[in-house]
Amino acid sequence: VRSNRITGKHVLETTTMRHAIVLSLTEQVYNPELFTTGDDIDRLEMLNRILVLYAINREEAFRFVMSNMDARGGWQVIPSSWETLRTSYPSAQLPEDFVYGSTNHTVALKAAILHTDDQWWGLKRKGCKTGHIAEFSDLSGDWGPLFAAGYNGSMARADSVYHACGANWRDGDCCKQIENPLKRLACHPLRKETLMYMPKYDWIDGLLFSEEQRLRVESLVWPQLYEQALTYETARAQRTIEEALVTTQ
Repeated sequence: VRSNRITGKHVLETTTMRHAIVLSLTEQVYNPELFTTGDDIDRLEMLNRILVLYAINREEAFRFVMSNMDARGGWQVIPSSWETLRTSYPSAQLPEDFVYGSTNHTVALKAAILHTDDQWWGLKRKGCKTGHIAEFSDLSGDWGPLFAAGYNGSMARADSVYHACGANWRDGDCCKQIENPLKRLACHPLRKETLMYMPKYDWIDGLLFSEEQRLRVESLVWPQLYEQALTYETARAQRTIEEALVTTQ
C-alpha cells in the first residue's frame, strides 16, 4: 500500500510495527492517573494486565471495549477515522463493517499503520512545502512520541506546539513561555488528556524496546515484588497452621 502523504514510499516505510504495538498497549491502560502518578510496580501491573488479557482472550481480547466516542478494539479506533482510512486507502481493502474491522486484531493493526501514514499531513505547515517531514524522515528523535500525541489528540496541534516550543513541546505551559506574542498566540499546547497519554507511551515503549530502561525498572521492581511474595507466603503459612490447629481441636 503506497503512502498517501510521502511520495515514493509505502505505508510500512512511514511508520513501524513497534509504534503500532506501543499505541495499542497505551490505549488499553485503564487508569492513566495512577499510571502517571504511581510507581513502576503500578505501571508494570497495568501493562501485565493488558498482556495477559491479550494472551488469554487472543482474538476476543478487547472486543467489547468501547469508549463514549464509540472507539473500539485494541487500538480504540473511532468510526469516522475508520471510514476516512477505508476510502483514502482503497488498496488496503479495509472492510466496511467498522465493528468487525476495529475488533479484529489483524485488520485493526493494518488500520493503525494506515492511520500513522495519514498523520504525516500534520507536519506540512502552512507556507512550508515539507514542514517537519524531512526532520523525521528516518523515524528517529521525537518521531514516535509526536505521532502518539497526534494519535490521541490532533496531529496539527502536536506539530503546532512542537514547532513553537521545540524541545519543550511536551510541557503543558510551554506556549505561555514564548516571548513573541504572535508566536505565543499561534501555539496550541497539548490537551490535558494528551499530556497524560505521553508518559504511558514513553514508559511502555522504553520497557519493551530499551534494555537500559528495562534493567532500571527490574532493579527497582523485583526486590519489592520479592518482598511482597515473602509476605504473602508467610501469611499463607500462618493461615495453614491456624487451620490445622482448628481441625485437630
